[in-house]
Amino acid sequence: MDNKTLGAGNDTFESANTTTTQTLNAGDVLNGGTAGTDKLSITVANIANIGGGVQTTSVEQLSISAVTVATIVDAAQMAGVTDIFNNASQTDITVNNLAALANVHTISSSASTTANFAAAAVAGTADAIVVALTGAATTTSNTVTVNGVETITVSATGTSGSTSADGITTTRTTIASDALKSLTVSGTGTAKLTATMSGAQTGTTGAAATVTGSAG
Repeated sequence: MDNKTLGAGNDTFESANTTTTQTLNAGDVLNGGTAGTDKLSITVANIANIGGGVQTTSVEQLSISAVTVATIVDAAQMAGVTDIFNNASQTDITVNNLAALANVHTISSSASTTANFAAAAVAGTADAIVVALTGAATTTSNTVTVNGVETITVSATGTSGSTSADGITTTRTTIASDALKSLTVSGTGTAKLTATMSGAQTGTTGAAATVTGSAG
């Protein structure tokens, strides 16, 4: 992709990558411009690692669609990312070295998503993000992992998870954070969820767990 700068408005950098043709490479510099919400959309086939050495500025959204093998995206030089999208991935995706907190979206995917934040981004005791689910975990159960985050709001649109004919949940999304204290569920859709409140108190000290709301 080399050096590219977009103009005003909501724009998208498109990058298709395979073992024979890779368009996103170390040294690429992408600038979303001064206005709008811009996106880097990466499709990946049979590539385990991508993004290292790629510098982005004013690109708020990072969308990944992965097939064939699990894919790790290095976002160490991707400044200003506010939202991560697992967009119809068939294999698990991981985004590493995020400098700041980012919301996580799973769209039409039963693959798992992991967002790993830099230590400074989750140094506080009230870190909060949104996990947005649209058509997640409909064929197999999956997990959204965001370690270090204390407060998560799950927003459900459409149907996520599945049930058998007799009403028993068969697939679901697990919300995982080693610091999770508070989980709020909202939205117009239905979602089958599991969460472990790892950051809640286990004895007489610490913060109690809270779970509120419902979807569907």
